[in-house]
Amino acid sequence: MLFKEKKQNIQRNLKMRISQEQIKSMLPGQVLTAKCVDAAEWESAKRIAHKVKKEHQRKDGNAYIITQSVSELTVSVETTNNAGT
Repeated sequence: MLFKEKKQNIQRNLKMRISQEQIKSMLPGQVLTAKCVDAAEWESAKRIAHKVKKEHQRKDGNAYIITQSVSELTVSVETTNNAGT
């Protein structure tokens, strides 16, 4: 029972939600990764990342690159100067 409780606490610490404000305030070259607990949270993180990419054009010439893994339930956002990507 104690082991199970420790495992749940570790999983809670690994979980990271992603927000529009976090993405908008990213510095060039920075990577932000959301580790989701379930498919619904993963879909939400994916939707938030794509919404920011579509609606928030960076003024510094950088672009957002979004990568996602359904098997690991992660969504990563990276800022890069490859605007064509």
